[in-house]
Amino acid sequence: MPQYPLWTKYQRLTSFLVDKTFFLAMICLLGMIVPVTLDVILRSLTPWSLPGTVELEELFMLMLVFLSLAEPQLKQRHIEMDLFFPHFPKPMQRGLMVFHWTVCLILVLVLTYEVGVISFERFETKQFTEVLAIPHWPFFF
Repeated sequence: MPQYPLWTKYQRLTSFLVDKTFFLAMICLLGMIVPVTLDVILRSLTPWSLPGTVELEELFMLMLVFLSLAEPQLKQRHIEMDLFFPHFPKPMQRGLMVFHWTVCLILVLVLTYEVGVISFERFETKQFTEVLAIPHWPFFF
């Protein structure tokens, strides 16, 4: 495959940015650990709690998830649980895969049905967000 200078620069820039965002994701992970640990210690030793811990956790979790998505995608490092599975006989592996995909299909179908029911309920009741008055139902479809 021929190398193009512009494509090579793009790959280097993308790799650089992904490395930096992954580093920021790790900082967010540490940012999640510290407030919770301090809150648990504070609640154990005193009757007080650290205000804003839940909000910080939600924000850090959102940032952690989305900042760390690019790294495994770019570097082909998807999570795989291969502790026992490769050691099973091939027919057993096939059976487990069929079982796995069947359970996943059933779960997706049940979740799709439930979200559909909730979507139609929200559409019929005309529910909106409190501050910006954005309707809820488009986000469920």
